Amino acid sequence: MTAQAPLPANSELLTAVVVQATSTGGDAITTGFGEAVEIALTIPASLLPTGAIGASELVVAYRDGDAWVDLDASVTFEADGSVTLTVSVDHFTLFGVQRRPGLRAFAQPLARTGVTAALWGGGSLNDALAAAGPGVDSLWVVKTGRFVGYRPGAPAFVNAALVALFPNERLPAGTIVFVVRR
Repeated sequence: MTAQAPLPANSELLTAVVVQATSTGGDAITTGFGEAVEIALTIPASLLPTGAIGASELVVAYRDGDAWVDLDASVTFEADGSVTLTVSVDHFTLFGVQRRPGLRAFAQPLARTGVTAALWGGGSLNDALAAAGPGVDSLWVVKTGRFVGYRPGAPAFVNAALVALFPNERLPAGTIVFVVRR
């Protein structure tokens, strides 16, 4: 499957599933849900890599044309060693559970105060703010030679330029983020 749907760099596919539904008339139902549908994917302990694995390394993604699109998932480690990832979706398709070391983390430690240029491992804007830790004042990226910033708690118009750069407020792995901490 990974030949047809190549994974992002540094990713390991733990499992994949095609979610399908049909009407009583036999027609495929893939979109047009009245509300989001919750899907829980459980990975048995036998399919997990050996060694410690963190919730921040796991992601549920769906295939959209040439790319995998990450979804926000809640991760639960079960008593039997399995892991359950739960997502809300608005369509059915191919879903994969991937392990990406470095996901939702900066590649190097951040300065306690001041500015750090840091390589982002990928994830949502909220993940980046959480990874920046307490005292984060703002996050900045460079786009076409200019700095574009995000300031937590600021009015939406202040952050609109950065939000517009990243669909679904997801900062891809490999993005250089300037983290400003007080």
